[in-house]
Amino acid sequence: IYRERVLPLADIVKPNQYECELLTGQKLRSEADAVAACDALHERGPRLVVITSLYYGAHHVHGGHDRHVMGSERTADGRRRRVLIAVPRLAGYWSGLGDLIAALLLA
Repeated sequence: IYRERVLPLADIVKPNQYECELLTGQKLRSEADAVAACDALHERGPRLVVITSLYYGAHHVHGGHDRHVMGSERTADGRRRRVLIAVPRLAGYWSGLGDLIAALLLA
């Protein structure tokens, strides 16, 4: 229901990697896959897409065990602006970070 009914109504969507894979039906194994997923989500309606907790493995082009956040905006003239942010992975269990990111985006 989220993919078929809710997504077309959304202006902003902020899935993590797992949720993005469910919404798009494609695995995210590289930066190119994340870009394609952003495009697929834009095609379903949202103007702003932010994929959090992206992890391609230790052999990713950016190296290390960092997590990545990809932001993509569809502008009024149909162009896409993207940003990729590497976020150092910190040891520990963190709760509520998705809510914090959503609040910061909406603010």
